[in-house]
Amino acid sequence: MNDDAEQDLRPSPRRTPGWTPRETPPRGDEPLKERTVIDIESQNTVNLHVVCDTDVGRERTENQDAWGFVDLDGVFFLIVCDGMGGHNGGSTASRLAVQTIEQTLEAEQGDIPARMTAAISKANLRIFQWARRDPALYGMGTTVVLLAMDRQSGFAHLAHVGDSRAYLLRDNVFERLTRDHTMVQRLVDDGLLTPEAAENHPHSNIISRSLGGGETVEVEHHPDPISMRNGDIFLLCSDGLTGMVPESFVPRYLARHGIDDLPKVLIDESNAQGGLDNITVGLALVGDPPEPRTNYQLVTPKILRGRKPHETSQTIRALDETARTRPNTLTGPAGQTLMIPTPAEGIPVPTHPQDSSAGPAVPPPGADVSAIAPPGPQPARRSRDLMLLLVIAGLGALVIGVAALLFLR
Repeated sequence: MNDDAEQDLRPSPRRTPGWTPRETPPRGDEPLKERTVIDIESQNTVNLHVVCDTDVGRERTENQDAWGFVDLDGVFFLIVCDGMGGHNGGSTASRLAVQTIEQTLEAEQGDIPARMTAAISKANLRIFQWARRDPALYGMGTTVVLLAMDRQSGFAHLAHVGDSRAYLLRDNVFERLTRDHTMVQRLVDDGLLTPEAAENHPHSNIISRSLGGGETVEVEHHPDPISMRNGDIFLLCSDGLTGMVPESFVPRYLARHGIDDLPKVLIDESNAQGGLDNITVGLALVGDPPEPRTNYQLVTPKILRGRKPHETSQTIRALDETARTRPNTLTGPAGQTLMIPTPAEGIPVPTHPQDSSAGPAVPPPGADVSAIAPPGPQPARRSRDLMLLLVIAGLGALVIGVAALLFLR
């Protein structure tokens, strides 16, 4: 290999090490980045300390998560993606998303939220296009959660698609900052399910929005910029963490361990609870570490508590429209693709695979999406069904009686 080729493979010091810019998608078998610690200090801006790590878990043979970062002109961007779509498809999608977001953030101009939307949208389009070109990658997709920390203004911005989450630990309050794009969360939004029940719902893995499902995607932003304070800790993670460790337990680990140890501690705890999925944890500390506390309050934002039907937001109505016009693709335990039919044909939206040992936790082909709602009594419908059966039975008896009389004559 000549010197020029070697130079091309060297990562830029301000972006994620491990991959080089290119027009072809990264292969699913490329090695993942090892645990990384990043210190960003300046006299005139907010100091940051960032630690990221990822693990394949106990049940998977392939890690389809990916993470990355870019530090540009006083703005630090942290990315976590959770891929899906069968062997190599999910890992290719998540790596392609990270690569594209990094490149686009470097190239885009304008305000931070607009750059974040442009980067995620371009990643979505590239995944969609590559999935259509390569049959082996058809149906691949990924979630994404993107955190931007403007060290000059002191504000943070969040954007996401899917069910990878962001949290903020401030003083003794631990708050979730993102809303899952899942079918179960839609039930919460419509007031049919409580947030507590949603956390343990057997179909919480069915996502309603992901990168790669179509040529465009709706990117959800946190309603307002977040004013960063000294001691704040931002947590970005895939559902391999939140699916194993209840979010109410996470602050306890944040209180007992230093930030450098936290990713491994949380990953180890996820694996101790079963490790059914890949686990990725990214932590960003603003300024100095906070003082340890013994009691923490878990806050559920208003956007996660559910709404009355007439209060359904524009975002939820858009989600409903998407569900009516585009089918969902469900990846089963053996990697097969399952479809939830909808009235119109469209592009499939992939969802997270479930643990094969537990059996498929997704509706079979032809099942109604409403089947993911918790079963409950339906007295009115049952009464109608019973009346219909009685009427049919009565008519049948009448026909038999008339026929018997005619026969006897």
